[in-house]
Amino acid sequence: MRNNEREKESEGKCFLCDSIFSNKGNMNKHLQKAHGVDNRSSVRLLKCPLCEQDCTTCSNLCEHISIVHNVAMKKECKDFDSLQEFKIWKRNVEKEDLSFFVVQRVVGNKTYYACHRSGSSRKEAGMILTNNEGQVTVEFRRTHVGHALNMKFLHLSKEERDELAGRIKSGVTFERILDDIRKSASTAESVNRFHAVDKRDLHNIVRDYDLDRDIVHTNDAFSTEIWVQEQILLMRFARDMMFERTIRMMKNKPTYRMEQIAHSHHQSVHIEDSKITNINTHTWLVQSATSDKSPYSVTINNTENCIGCPLACPNCHVCVHQFTCTCIDYKIKGNFCKHVHACIRVSNKKFEISIDEDRETSAFDEHNRNVVEGVQINSVHPNESVSISTRFTALLNAAVGVANTATD
Repeated sequence: MRNNEREKESEGKCFLCDSIFSNKGNMNKHLQKAHGVDNRSSVRLLKCPLCEQDCTTCSNLCEHISIVHNVAMKKECKDFDSLQEFKIWKRNVEKEDLSFFVVQRVVGNKTYYACHRSGSSRKEAGMILTNNEGQVTVEFRRTHVGHALNMKFLHLSKEERDELAGRIKSGVTFERILDDIRKSASTAESVNRFHAVDKRDLHNIVRDYDLDRDIVHTNDAFSTEIWVQEQILLMRFARDMMFERTIRMMKNKPTYRMEQIAHSHHQSVHIEDSKITNINTHTWLVQSATSDKSPYSVTINNTENCIGCPLACPNCHVCVHQFTCTCIDYKIKGNFCKHVHACIRVSNKKFEISIDEDRETSAFDEHNRNVVEGVQINSVHPNESVSISTRFTALLNAAVGVANTATD
């Protein structure tokens, strides 16, 4: 028993630093990470892409290809002052060779890159980056064996995808983006992967960057541009709404809300008094005329009357804020529903609208009141016409100011 325990202990003990591990697998991981030693018994073999010969290391594979198949294996060594400088060089090399190198693994201060078309069993082309406190050294095996260098297998770089995502988020159409890309190709020799972008690539970017969910881009420059465009659209919307209000005042047209109040008041006449049940002084139940579902509940709100509220019914002497109803017309659409008008009609309670004495009633507000009451307007009083003219001029000046700001 003791001999077996000693054998197990020796199997889980590091021969370089005497660290002890519970099993051989953990010890092999320790050797690889701490000491850079691959002590695994089952090493993954690298296959030659030309003859399927198995090799244990990348150097053995490159030597085999060079000697047996007479292929010149180019190898370069580069030094860089920073990691950013290396990335720029790597990007240029990938464009020249129509290739793309991805990170395979990281061991200590070494990062291993492999061609994205090499697969897991072929590592003839690749890079080994060593980072010593900012000083970067790269061993580059440049020769690709076993596959052609074709542009159709390349991916767009992160910088190119960021640029396209920013333009899409800014509202530029796919057709305009593709047209600009085509124009940027001056000669046939200058065509690269970026010039081969099509609508499928743009749709993939929309998906990957969540642009269809209106999420601002993580790049600050793109986010600022997007925010500016959104503010311009909001200012244009405000300008259009102010002009619409100005035109309504000029043509003496009622607002949509006032028309809805008038319509609901006329519809309330068709609700029979027998369908209204008075629960208490503040609550009524109104049976629906179109279905047998539960009756609607109309309640008086515990708030004071709105002073000079324009959304008021002159016949009922209440505004839309004084009552609450459980019907869809009130809850969802926010309209002064017919059930409230009917409850006020059958109630003995007197309602009065509080009018602000300091607030002048314009001809436009007077017209809204006449629309609710069903009165035809023939003319406007001269004094009121002066008031509306003054308000019209002020509102028009404000609208023009917003329009000028939105177009700057």
